[in-house]
Amino acid sequence: MTGRAHRTRCRVAKMAALLMLLVTVAALPASARQTSVPDNAQAQTLFDEALTSFDAGEYAEAAAQFSRVAEGFDLHSMTTAAALMEGKALYRAGAFQEAVQTLSRFEERFASSRFVTDARRARRLAANALEATANAPIDLGIILSLNPDEASASQELFNGLRLAVDAHNGMPGARPIRMVFRDIGQMGADGALRSAVDAGSATVFGALFSDQATVAAALAEELEVVFIAPLATDEQVTDERTLAFQANPSIQMRGRLMARFAVNGLRLRDLGVVTEGEANGISRLMGAAFAQEAESLGARVRFAEVLPGPRAWLNIENHLSADSLRAVSGLYAPLAGAASDQLAGGFLGGLRNLLTPDEQRSLRVLGNSEWHDLPLREDASRFMVTYSNDYFFDRSTDRAQAFTRRFRNLSGVSPGRLGVVGYDLGTYLSEHLTSSDPQEVRARLLSAAPFQGLGVRVYFGGEQVNRQMFYHRYRDGQLSLMR
Repeated sequence: MTGRAHRTRCRVAKMAALLMLLVTVAALPASARQTSVPDNAQAQTLFDEALTSFDAGEYAEAAAQFSRVAEGFDLHSMTTAAALMEGKALYRAGAFQEAVQTLSRFEERFASSRFVTDARRARRLAANALEATANAPIDLGIILSLNPDEASASQELFNGLRLAVDAHNGMPGARPIRMVFRDIGQMGADGALRSAVDAGSATVFGALFSDQATVAAALAEELEVVFIAPLATDEQVTDERTLAFQANPSIQMRGRLMARFAVNGLRLRDLGVVTEGEANGISRLMGAAFAQEAESLGARVRFAEVLPGPRAWLNIENHLSADSLRAVSGLYAPLAGAASDQLAGGFLGGLRNLLTPDEQRSLRVLGNSEWHDLPLREDASRFMVTYSNDYFFDRSTDRAQAFTRRFRNLSGVSPGRLGVVGYDLGTYLSEHLTSSDPQEVRARLLSAAPFQGLGVRVYFGGEQVNRQMFYHRYRDGQLSLMR
């Protein structure tokens, strides 16, 4: 800037300040005008800095600066000018709700001001913008793969999600949600997410598998958008990230949740753990998380046995002793892989061989979702097998039957698990996707109350991994939902 230009700008600023001073004085109540309104050098300096920010298009910063000028001092010559400019800066920043509130307060506080007409005009503009924004659709990115081996699962998940979004959009007064679909099969997980964000999505949902979700979550963090993985169970999806969420409890979270239920819900204090497989296998990861969480809650883990392979469940007598079992009141045995009914049956049979009937009644077997609805209900009841489950869809309820009809009308087939999951998570997101601001969406998900869907439960409770499960029990030859 040349010296001449600088001097010209200074003269313009002084003239503007003098005009604002005259108008401000005229705006004051008569009682306040009986004495001159004092100047405030510090406030004037801050006001000039705020104007500079405003001129540079830094409206959020300017609004904060004008607010300090208007509210941070006793009444002075720039009070009303700063209060008005705060409202205008908020409007320019797109903070329409805050602008309406600020300008409304101005009209009440300075009702006789010559600035009132200007404030009223600005408030109306902000109110119109707020209304228009409230009615504008929110884009929800959906990234799934249409590769031949994944297309059927993706379509089922999408159909459930679509039914939930359609139901939300049909509610009076609801801010509509627009689905923006991108194909992972063609673009890759990162390319699909980037394309959905470029199309306007600040929240993205999808990916069938943990490896896809991990890639998408990393890019979402870089682009500063929210990413929700519906099915991923690998903790790497959310590890060391702030904007990624796992709607499906991770493998480790499942172990921790079962430990909390065992210690806090069932009041078990002496526990044993039996797992199988490699260090990073599902069963072993669950068992390690269970043991760590149980001990943190004050329980005692008397032993943690790692079986060499799945067949070891069938001859558990070769790996556990009766004395070890007598020392515990709860035994966590998370199964993994296929043939769960055979492995569970062999395992329970082995326990029966090791313990007397009275000792069997004193031992409670704890499990994971692989123990769900097995045909060996009498044997499971003998040890009152209790397990956690991430999915439970009761088709007999009126809600479930109504959803099934809608899904069948849409797709021609009844919903499977993925259809129910898509619908539940779509319903949950529709409730909390009230803004295109990723930080606001993140805050809402972290603080949202527990959600009970048709087949899944969701509760983040300040964390980024869902920590809600169902808990079932075998007793007297029957399987029932405990919680």
